Amino acid sequence: MSQRSRLAAHEYRQILKALCNSEELFSTFREQLGVRHFGNYETYSVVYSVLSDFYSEHQTFPTKEIIFTEIESVLAKFPAEHFSEEEITDLESFLDLDYDSDDASNDLASSYNTWAAGKIKQLLEEYLLSDIAAHSSSSLVPTQLPDLLDNWQKAADSIESIGSYSSEESLTFGEDWDKKKPLMLRSTGLSFIDDFMSGGQTSNECYGLMAPFGTCKTTLAAMICVNDAVYAQTQSAINPVKIGLSVFVSYEAPKNPEILHRFLMYKAKVQRGSLTAMGQEGVSALNQDASNPLDYERKKFKQHISDGMFKPESQRVSEVVPLLNEHTYILDFTGNDVNFPRAGGGGMDEIRRRIQAEINVRQRGNPQVEYYISSIVIDYVGAMVRKQMAEQNADVNQLRHKITAAGLQGKELSSLFSCPVWLVHQLSGNANAALKIGAQLHHTDAAESKSFAENLDFAFVVGNLNERSQGKFACTKHRRSPKNPPKVIEVDGEFNYVFSRDDLYIDPNRQVIVDEEIATTVGLPPAADLHNPDLESDMHGYEDYAAPGGDSDSGFE
Repeated sequence: MSQRSRLAAHEYRQILKALCNSEELFSTFREQLGVRHFGNYETYSVVYSVLSDFYSEHQTFPTKEIIFTEIESVLAKFPAEHFSEEEITDLESFLDLDYDSDDASNDLASSYNTWAAGKIKQLLEEYLLSDIAAHSSSSLVPTQLPDLLDNWQKAADSIESIGSYSSEESLTFGEDWDKKKPLMLRSTGLSFIDDFMSGGQTSNECYGLMAPFGTCKTTLAAMICVNDAVYAQTQSAINPVKIGLSVFVSYEAPKNPEILHRFLMYKAKVQRGSLTAMGQEGVSALNQDASNPLDYERKKFKQHISDGMFKPESQRVSEVVPLLNEHTYILDFTGNDVNFPRAGGGGMDEIRRRIQAEINVRQRGNPQVEYYISSIVIDYVGAMVRKQMAEQNADVNQLRHKITAAGLQGKELSSLFSCPVWLVHQLSGNANAALKIGAQLHHTDAAESKSFAENLDFAFVVGNLNERSQGKFACTKHRRSPKNPPKVIEVDGEFNYVFSRDDLYIDPNRQVIVDEEIATTVGLPPAADLHNPDLESDMHGYEDYAAPGGDSDSGFE
């Protein structure tokens, strides 16, 4: 780690000179720089205090005569012996030689401003280091240590953001603007979602997924997480020194067994009943006999069986687990994590801290590679906010505001880790009760807050399901894609699977789902007008997945 010497007195004087003679430089750093930062040189603190107070009131710098008068008034409040003769002489020299308000509105030389900005950055670093040292040497330990560490980290990030200062006007379209931050879309692995997003998700965006209680929120959340883990695996195959983690944050369903089972139901294609029946035997209770498939396996893997390539349940699980271990990370905030039984009351800040800690742990264990976050799925916002409010003993009237704020916090999380973030949430109780199968859906029906989707890039809403587990899926907010008509989806709960039914239609008059024959009879538009014919239907994938003899997997494989 490289080191440098601390700033000397003459450097403090030059920093103050630069601030006093450039309103642009002063206004750039006035939020970060305070009187306390000149504490080692009290006369400089007096100058900066007078300068700041006058600027706050008049939005300009005082003349030399005014600042002389104001500083004399401040000094008069101190005992005569408070400042040494040397300090007073240095102060008078500064005001005579270095303070020139007539030039304050004109920019100093660009190179001088750049130098001064670098020195201000060093000054802020030294102050932060002194604050950390003071707390570290104290005999008392802060009761809110995570918050203190978080504040230090934020201060360090703010200091680090100070780059090369330039007085030149920033260009709207800078050099290589079209290449520095390209919009890199990637599939969610679910084409009925990708269709609404012009191809898929991307980094630094936040999405909302809303549905009635007990519909398919966690099902979709688990699918998105697992699919992104598969995507991260494909990226690691291209660049082995980088390993992406798809993060699943659960506030309602415990990691073990529910989320683990859902991952295996979807990715290993093991039916729910088999996993539920494992008991104390665990995976060894699953079918291990390739020559004797279970009834559902005979149907689902008929072609594999015929080709002699069939893998029984236990083998499918053993092949999927390494992928999920390497590329997923589950945060169990339900109270069922024995290592963190009280986790979950810290909201988005806690999520950020735990994710960063996990990256650090994995990085130390495997320093040859770089770990990064591929995506984050939070299931679900209402439970997260309620746990946080209970932990803080917050006023229940704040619930609506905190749920609304979750979207903006999710955006900040996506920017911090440069990944897509999915926020799962419930529809309101009234919407749950009132929505017919084909009723119009909207994100303003979110539970507790009509403004939940205010800061989201996309918002998706699932309606109630009919007796065949079919329902309406709509994208009700879309920032970078055109509006598209809703789709019909179907949920296969035995395999944690949701797929699009492009062969079914929504009768807007009766608000029911109908097949092609009925749709034609009542005069609904043909499929070509309702769906994009250039995009592959999930139904085709599901027919391979679920039909007798089918064995293909949806998503990336």
